[in-house]
Amino acid sequence: MIDKGRSYKFNVEKTLDDKHQQWFDASIASDANGWDRNDVSLGLKEVVIAAMIPFKRFPNAKWFSLIGSIGTEKEDAFLIGSELTHFTASKSGEFCAYANDLPRYYGNNPGELQLTVQCISP
Repeated sequence: MIDKGRSYKFNVEKTLDDKHQQWFDASIASDANGWDRNDVSLGLKEVVIAAMIPFKRFPNAKWFSLIGSIGTEKEDAFLIGSELTHFTASKSGEFCAYANDLPRYYGNNPGELQLTVQCISP
């Protein structure tokens, strides 16, 4: 649970060799900072991916970036990426985290990230 008015730090744990953890958008490897069309070779999928950008759950962030939310409303979502050092909650509620993808396309996305959430205010 996240409490209104409190500040939090979010950090995706690194691997033993100090690299960012990865998850996969179908066959595209990504860390919590996500990917965009300049990062990967998409071939014929380029046009389709470009057309789908406005339909991502969080349109202003890269594909597969780590997004946090207090509850399920779009206006309560925020970008975490690999690290968010200071976030002050505007409301109380259940914290949820997800990869920034199209709502219907999570079935082809293997992997997971370990995230540490720390309250940094009393």
